[in-house]
Amino acid sequence: MLPNTIQEKYIIGKKSVVGDPRRTYEDRAYVGEIERKNGTKLLTAIVADGVGSADFGARGAQLAIDTVVTLISKSRSDNIPLLLKKVIERANKAVYDENASKDGDGLSTLTIAIIHKDRCYVGNVGDSRAYWVRGEKLLQLTRDHTYYNIYGGDPHAENADIVVNAIGKDQEIKVDLGIYLKGDDQSKANNLGAKGVPLKPGDSILVCSDGLIKVDRRTNERYAKDSEIVEALNSELGPNKSAIKMVSTAEGRSPDDNVSAVTIQYISEEVMAAQKKRALVKKAKPFGIGAGILASLIFLGLFISFIKPPPPPAPEPQATFTPYPDLPDGVAYVSSLEGDLDGHIITSNETQDLVNGNNEFSQGSKIEIVHGVAFIGLQGSELYVPAGTSFSFKRTEGETVLFLERGAMIVKLSYGKVSIEEHGGVVAQVVGSIMGFSLSDGNPFVDCFEGHCELTQGVMNTVKLEGEHQYLVVRDGALYPTEVDERCKFWNATLGADVVPIGILECAVQPATATPEPTKMPKPSNPDDSTGGGNHPSK
Repeated sequence: MLPNTIQEKYIIGKKSVVGDPRRTYEDRAYVGEIERKNGTKLLTAIVADGVGSADFGARGAQLAIDTVVTLISKSRSDNIPLLLKKVIERANKAVYDENASKDGDGLSTLTIAIIHKDRCYVGNVGDSRAYWVRGEKLLQLTRDHTYYNIYGGDPHAENADIVVNAIGKDQEIKVDLGIYLKGDDQSKANNLGAKGVPLKPGDSILVCSDGLIKVDRRTNERYAKDSEIVEALNSELGPNKSAIKMVSTAEGRSPDDNVSAVTIQYISEEVMAAQKKRALVKKAKPFGIGAGILASLIFLGLFISFIKPPPPPAPEPQATFTPYPDLPDGVAYVSSLEGDLDGHIITSNETQDLVNGNNEFSQGSKIEIVHGVAFIGLQGSELYVPAGTSFSFKRTEGETVLFLERGAMIVKLSYGKVSIEEHGGVVAQVVGSIMGFSLSDGNPFVDCFEGHCELTQGVMNTVKLEGEHQYLVVRDGALYPTEVDERCKFWNATLGADVVPIGILECAVQPATATPEPTKMPKPSNPDDSTGGGNHPSK
């Protein structure tokens, strides 16, 4: 049996980010197996891209998804296209009625893919999309409901890309069940939609918001290119991995919208073996390892395995963080847990055990992770916190300050600033970036994965770290640069499987390098420059 699969053959994934920090988080996504009244289960992927004033857009998107999931769970019919039509119509009515009752303007796209008996059926309203990947081809299944696609005219006109069909807009909704593999012919699309797309091992289904595949006006290229999406789906065969990789790719190009991706990958033993082979070749190429050297390394590994039994395989990550950028100031949220987690939140009055996706704690509280991993949301940031970590936090004037007593964490920011302080006086700060911080053998280890990080010891010593510059801080004020393989070993030992779950750091075998010489932290000549605040370009 293949690990971490649904129906022993499907791997699912989901990832959603704010994208542009000036925007509200209004995307919503769902993927999972929905058990129905007749005992059957439907593997379902949904993306809803909300729009509206105040919180109405986010609410409309969430209400649409909640309505669909509830109605599918109550259904019995195996006529999947008819089921899709009915649940989307009911979702539209739910959002429209709520808008009417609350004088709201919440609208949403809604794109659904359902797998039934190894065939994929889709239902669509708006411009979120469903794709089918077979081999190296990315095939768009849905059609965007834009002014040009529906009414024609000039494809370059100012209103050509305006969405004209949305959930919650009117009392009645036109549900598109077509699969557009043969062009825009509605009759052919409907015929294909009624039959569904036949899937085989190696195929993947992607449902995404338009933020993933928009064209960046600055570069005239998409935030995530076809080849990058295909590569992610064909090479990342763990829960959430392909979704995380493609969304991270788009996010790294500073998109102007929320970005969401939901994936369903059909795998087999042969597919997994081919993926492992591709990964081995990919890791070997950058370091110029020829066939003879590679064979020698494999032989050496086999020889060592006779001397020392290999360690048990690290478990695949089972959860990923869903951002909560609209959290109120001074409140953190335990989004999800991974593994056999044991931990608690300590406030001034009580101790609260952690529960998956159901914890809030205010600033000043201390959270301890005894075993397992927690994904924690703060306003504008995400934390990946492994076992053995204990910390508290506070927020002041848009900055989050984390007080780390022990352990490690990785911080990823959508916006704002985060500082991590420890009792030895070392302060690490990250702005619009990703940073790892750990207390290891009494020495703080700071890893700036990308963007802008700063490291301060005492009042006068500040070092600015740009992406891919990493340092190990020691108590005498010296800094030791580290090699990539050393970073990999460190994070593997600290966090467990896959080094960094957000897919930022790629690990590969590197030639041994000489121990680097330490360098002293610079002492600024001007005390006014010692704060390390600086001006950081915004994302």
